[in-house]
Amino acid sequence: MGRWRIVQEHTLKAFDGLAPAGTISPVRGHHSSDADDDNRAVLPRVGVLFNSSPTRVLYVSEPFENSIAALHLATTERFFTLRA
Repeated sequence: MGRWRIVQEHTLKAFDGLAPAGTISPVRGHHSSDADDDNRAVLPRVGVLFNSSPTRVLYVSEPFENSIAALHLATTERFFTLRA
């Protein structure tokens, strides 16, 4: 992930970009002092999970929003795209 957008890279095809900036919340820039007293010592858990069947969905954790973004994907012959 770069700059709070989600990228897929294909070096030979000079392709990147899956979801635009702002699709997910930034992880950088948050400090333990921003959390409430109960959560100051808790490290954020970040991750990505891909579900391929029956529909393609990319799940991305957003620890500081206490949520999970679900990005529904379509495919071209070679790349994933966001489904409208």
